[in-house]
Amino acid sequence: SPRRRRAPLRAFSGPVAAFAGWGYVWLGEPEASLEVLGEALRLSRRFGFWRLPTLGGLGLAAVQAGRDAAALAYAEEGLRLSTTYPTLHRIRAAACAHLGREDEARAAIAEALRLVPDDSISTGRARSGYADTPATRRWFEGLRRAGLPG
Repeated sequence: SPRRRRAPLRAFSGPVAAFAGWGYVWLGEPEASLEVLGEALRLSRRFGFWRLPTLGGLGLAAVQAGRDAAALAYAEEGLRLSTTYPTLHRIRAAACAHLGREDEARAAIAEALRLVPDDSISTGRARSGYADTPATRRWFEGLRRAGLPG
C-alpha cells in the first residue's frame, strides 16, 4: 500500500514533497499523489519555483483520478504563472477531452505541440516511465482523444 511506503507528510519540505508526489503520478497512484502534492503546494511559497511543477503534478493526478474539473483549475492556475510549461496544456487537453469539450481539448493539445512539436503518447510514456495502471491509461486516453499522436 502507498501509505506504508510514505514518510509522514510533516517530514517533507516543499521540493521533497513535489518530487515524491510526481513519483506517485508516474506510478499511477493518483490519490497518494494528490495528498503529497497538496502538502507540497501548502509548503511552497505563493510564487516559489516549486509552485508551477506542483500544480502540474496536481493537475495530472486529478486527471488520473477522474477529477477533471479540479484538473482544469490546477492547469489554469499554473497557466497564469507560465504559458510555456507544456504539461499544463496537456492537462487541459486530457481533462477537456474527458469532459466532452472536444474543441478546447484540441486547442490545448495544439498549444502543447507548438511547444514540443515531436510530442506523442509514446514519447510521453518513455519520458517519464509511467507504470501501466488504470490511472495512467486514463491520462493517455484523454491525450489521445484530444489529438496527441500515438
